[in-house]
Amino acid sequence: MFYEADPDVILMDPTYLHGTGWDDDWDADDTAEIRENVAPFFGNNCRRRREFHDYKLYSMYGAFERLADAFREGERYRAFASLHDEVLSEVQSRLPPEEERPEIGLINGGSNPEEGVFYPLHTQDEGYEMKPYRDLDVKSAFSTDLEAAGEADYERLLEVDPEIIVVHWGIGTTTPEADGFDAEAFHEQYVRPMEEDGVGSQLTAVRNGRVYPGAYGEQGPIVNLLQTEMKAQQLYPEEFGEFDPESFPEVPEDRQLFDRQRVRDIITGEF
Repeated sequence: MFYEADPDVILMDPTYLHGTGWDDDWDADDTAEIRENVAPFFGNNCRRRREFHDYKLYSMYGAFERLADAFREGERYRAFASLHDEVLSEVQSRLPPEEERPEIGLINGGSNPEEGVFYPLHTQDEGYEMKPYRDLDVKSAFSTDLEAAGEADYERLLEVDPEIIVVHWGIGTTTPEADGFDAEAFHEQYVRPMEEDGVGSQLTAVRNGRVYPGAYGEQGPIVNLLQTEMKAQQLYPEEFGEFDPESFPEVPEDRQLFDRQRVRDIITGEF
């Protein structure tokens, strides 16, 4: 594949190839061969800290800046970074006092409420996939020990009983017929089984209708802006306007937390 493509540079973390089981027959020597005979690698797999990742884990904008340098797009990067910083500053200034902020129960999208199997996550973990939660200083209802245990059932969730449950990657729930997020499919896959379970129906988040689709883990600067807006509206509807799963990603202009036209202008080079 790499030889056929014959690229000038490979935008991939080289360690990822042999560090994650990219292929059963692939090892570090294969990576070195491609680097020597095809093109240099340029990348850092920074979505989350993995076992093989014992080197620097770049932030989203740290990696973005390096990529912009490689493509001589520093001005475009600075335009995005400026917008990002302005949005975060405005949103963070409107958050309630720390003691009034809710803790959420973040579960992986691979959880199966139908079977009563949940995979707890921690909102403050490293990597850009948790950036929307960290930027909003969202605390985790789950301890690091519970996350490390890897799995929980309804009884364990009820012991913690988070006031809000968020399904990480949930905003990616869709169907072949849908053009993007499908709110009904999300409800059928995650919410309805909780409502119909004898223990799950006792969860505060379920009783109060506060089980939300969470951010899609794979995100860049544009999607991150949208997902930060989404999380702010889910957690603080009184301040930022209520999240509407039926219309997402369309958001009424008076509830938008970033300027869509400014994003378009940066994309097209008008900055």
